Amino acid sequence: MKKRILLFFVFLGAFTAAFSIGAQMQVPEEEAKMFLDEFNKLLDSLKGENFGLEIFIHNTEIALAMFIPGFGIVWGLFSAISTGYAFAALNTTKPILMN
Repeated sequence: MKKRILLFFVFLGAFTAAFSIGAQMQVPEEEAKMFLDEFNKLLDSLKGENFGLEIFIHNTEIALAMFIPGFGIVWGLFSAISTGYAFAALNTTKPILMN
């Protein structure tokens, strides 16, 4: 049981570090605009009758890959870096979010 708790905190730290690395990336403004355009297209494709359920299903599809042994760790780290990068892109295009 103690090993499982220790592993939980190790992977929590790895995920947090990966997210922080993604959030600290310098995103050129042109690339940030392209990234946010793609993000908005994804949001538009999810907007249906039940927006909350569609977001839940989308996030579940992404998270399911994390249950694959070995690959799941890599996928989780990629997901964390990508999420951090999205925050960095938002910060580049909307600097008021920095405050």
